[in-house]
Amino acid sequence: MRALVRALVHIEAHFREPLTLGVIADVACVSKFHFARLFRAEIGMSPMQYVRWRRVMEAKRLLRAGQQPLVAIALGLGYFDHSHFSRSFHLATGIRPHQYMATRARSA
Repeated sequence: MRALVRALVHIEAHFREPLTLGVIADVACVSKFHFARLFRAEIGMSPMQYVRWRRVMEAKRLLRAGQQPLVAIALGLGYFDHSHFSRSFHLATGIRPHQYMATRARSA
């Protein structure tokens, strides 16, 4: 369980940066294979799915705040570019970031 806690703390501190399974497993002090199994069993998704989920949750928060352009949000969350961010956000939520912003603006 300590390995999982170390990994989650590391992900929370670094999800805006490029992360790999190997880096997170090293922080957890276990092999990549063992870590991936442990993480999925406890969290219900793979470590990298969790990192993507965490980035999308932060993107939603930033989009709701409406103080940064989409490109700044994308780059600040470790995406290669705006289109990579938009595809990832769409896969996770079913809508594009600009649609999310428009929906939030209408409901406010």
